[in-house]
Amino acid sequence: MTKLPDISKLTPDQRRELLSQLKAANNPMADPEYVKRCLEMRSELATLCEKKGLTLAHVFTASNKAPKEEEHFKHPQTGETYAYRGKGKKPTWLAGNEDKYRIPAPASGNGKEKAAA
Repeated sequence: MTKLPDISKLTPDQRRELLSQLKAANNPMADPEYVKRCLEMRSELATLCEKKGLTLAHVFTASNKAPKEEEHFKHPQTGETYAYRGKGKKPTWLAGNEDKYRIPAPASGNGKEKAAA
């Protein structure tokens, strides 16, 4: 490997140039031959997927992980059914009280409907 220059003696423009050279050396996508091979492989994979009745998008986003079931809760003041999917901040009334307000999931709907009184 080439010995790097003493960067303390380089001008800002020389430092930027050196940094861009280092990034290019560590980035295979900067090599046109590598990009060409990638595009050829993508075409081959797309053809294979098509023969099997699949798409590249489905193949690369498929997962063995089961989707997380959303839990349903009844708001203590309004009585509304609330669906919590485990993402984002929990409502203050729900934090630490999950067992107290948990209800069976409604048969249909988006979880925002009013519960029957």
